[in-house]
Amino acid sequence: MINTNVTRCCLKGQSVKILPVPLIPVMEYTRMTESSLILLSDTLAIGIGPDAATAAHPYDWVVVFDVLRAGATLCQLMATPVAEPLYITASVEAAFRGRTILPGARLVGERNARKIEGFDFGNSPAEIERHRDALIDQTILFTSTAGARALTAGPPGRTLVGSLTNLAFLRDFLGQEIRQEKKVALIAASGDWSGSAFMHEDLIAVLWLISWWNPAALSSWPDFPPLADALDELKHTWDWFRILARTHHGRELIRMGYGQDIAWIGNHFNQHSFTGCVKAPDLPDHPSLYPLYRIPPRT
Repeated sequence: MINTNVTRCCLKGQSVKILPVPLIPVMEYTRMTESSLILLSDTLAIGIGPDAATAAHPYDWVVVFDVLRAGATLCQLMATPVAEPLYITASVEAAFRGRTILPGARLVGERNARKIEGFDFGNSPAEIERHRDALIDQTILFTSTAGARALTAGPPGRTLVGSLTNLAFLRDFLGQEIRQEKKVALIAASGDWSGSAFMHEDLIAVLWLISWWNPAALSSWPDFPPLADALDELKHTWDWFRILARTHHGRELIRMGYGQDIAWIGNHFNQHSFTGCVKAPDLPDHPSLYPLYRIPPRT
């Protein structure tokens, strides 16, 4: 059960319940830091940064969004399909060590956006798609700067991969869970916080989901109603490339030569009708390797 020993603060005439980890009023969301959680309703919370996934352990489901690019890369790996499970680690060294007990495993990942020396592939959904034939049924060891850290910090068995490519699936899957009073925490993995929701691609994805489930929860956001108008427009136009390309991280990726990944993600919005669930480590003597299993649509 979630600790209900919370503080209330008044926002625009409303009483808003906020989890003490630490207390961050919604109207002061520009001060959100790693490990912060904001409770928007009895069943819904938002977190910023990888450490927020640790704070969200009491929740029934924790969804980690690393829009640029870990979420899309992991979804594309599962769609290939690679061997199940694929393994996620926050450590480059653990990935190299993992290959000693998983002979032939392919290393996929990045540090500071660039492919890691000695790895087979970078953190690039476009690259994974181009090399699909070489990756089918292959064992994968994956790491990334922010996404892998957040995914392995969440509660095992209840931490899901979030991406623009599976937003509709998550909307429907988690919407049903929320209707059954399950508690959901949405984590924007990147800790690069600029103070504007429009500059944070992970938070845009989080707020897009909330706009479907509980749009009234957004009314306390400082740039509401422009934010609500933009999210409503995105429900119909889905011009995600334009949105991603103007974020801080999107501009940096373009500058580094990874603009094709931004285009790929924008063009594959809602193309994946599944997610992945991170389970507890199951390889002897390798506690840093977390298996990821695909969760398909409910029948």
